[in-house]
Amino acid sequence: MKVFQSYPAENKLLHMDIRPENILFKNRQIVGLFDWTNALVGDPVLELMRINEYGCLSDEFIDHYDGFEKEINRVPDLVRWLYQLDTSLMLTLLFEELGEKSQGSRALKRFAHLHGKIMKAL
Repeated sequence: MKVFQSYPAENKLLHMDIRPENILFKNRQIVGLFDWTNALVGDPVLELMRINEYGCLSDEFIDHYDGFEKEINRVPDLVRWLYQLDTSLMLTLLFEELGEKSQGSRALKRFAHLHGKIMKAL
């Protein structure tokens, strides 16, 4: 898709599973990250949108992320929605596999919502 070529790329090492269970804190400071099995090199906004879909993109997180607004605004809305779609599909499949019907249903509704936004934008 041309939209991925429409903004400046800034590839970095991404963890891709940032959530409280994978973060080591000491005195309210992050001192380590666990579970690097999903790591890849890519757009940091991909990881931020995954964190958002996990429900962990809090005001406190944003306040401590140097340059958050600049990073997010660097990427078009459509790309952010595609990044979120990736996570919502992953969560839908995960919850289905685990037999978590309620969470799976919520994730599927989120997927459908994002898919609709993307289709309207195209």
